Amino acid sequence: MKSATSYKAAHYEDTSFEAGFWKGRAIDKQIGGSEVRLSNYWISEFLKSDFRTTSALGTRRLGVALREAARKSSDLSVKSEIAAVVTLASGLNGESFSIDQFQDRFGLSDAAKNAIRNELTDPRLSSEQFEFNLEEFKLQVPYRSVELDTGVVLSAHSGEFEEVFSREVIDDAGQIVRFSTEGKVITEKLGKAK
Repeated sequence: MKSATSYKAAHYEDTSFEAGFWKGRAIDKQIGGSEVRLSNYWISEFLKSDFRTTSALGTRRLGVALREAARKSSDLSVKSEIAAVVTLASGLNGESFSIDQFQDRFGLSDAAKNAIRNELTDPRLSSEQFEFNLEEFKLQVPYRSVELDTGVVLSAHSGEFEEVFSREVIDDAGQIVRFSTEGKVITEKLGKAK
């Protein structure tokens, strides 16, 4: 190694050279820039490797954890944080990260992080890297709904909710909001009470 601050290294190991799933680590301290692009190039193209967690599985795990955490939480601020990151996630297609990195990227509160982590079958899964797949994510959290104390429920595709509904805070405490939207009526539905 010529420099302690500028190098590439990879290490893989398994109990057998013939079969098994080799686990490894790769480090690239030579190229500056995005950690995400760097890891995709170094792992996928140069080393011809892939993450242990598949894109579909990791994305499904994240989507289900977000959906269930929002559904089960009684804390409105946690629900709002989760709804916001679901909307923002539509811009992450193809990026690689772990659930922990996803939460840190959006600055989620400890309460929101704990709510999400509690929905994983094993909390250690939150550190596994995967490539985010937007289509799989949309299957897990297709809609976002807001229910008001007036009994009104507003729903839209999760990635488009903020575009479909305008939100205006109309009291000093920030508790009363007015939503508005425009569109052509295409159907009306009746249903049973919750």
